[in-house]
Amino acid sequence: DPNKDTPLRLTIDEGFACFYTYKYFDSKISKAQAVEQMTEKDWEWYLLNEKEIYQKCAPFFYYSGKEDPLRKLNLEMNAPKTLFYWLGFRIVEFYTNKHGTDSWKDVYELSVKDILEKSGYKEYIKSL
Repeated sequence: DPNKDTPLRLTIDEGFACFYTYKYFDSKISKAQAVEQMTEKDWEWYLLNEKEIYQKCAPFFYYSGKEDPLRKLNLEMNAPKTLFYWLGFRIVEFYTNKHGTDSWKDVYELSVKDILEKSGYKEYIKSL
């Protein structure tokens, strides 16, 4: 993957780990619990700020430097938990919803750019 060292890769990887946790427990835990043991209040904060989160993170998806811009945004936005874990979860969730229940396995094979592009998440954000 040519974007293996980017914040987008970290976002997809961490979100995928959280999504897999949710799938592993057969959706018997909440999505909030799967993403860093968030509370439902934390989850609601993210949903209420979803468009802004994406718009602030997206310009840094392909950043190639030593800084960690998404962690800085996490602090700047005063997010209750790790912002890019939640965002990655949402991208993987959208990908799976669009391509079928077992399509989460595609994350192993596709580039992170393809996962984002094929998820439909950007179009969803535009509709907000």
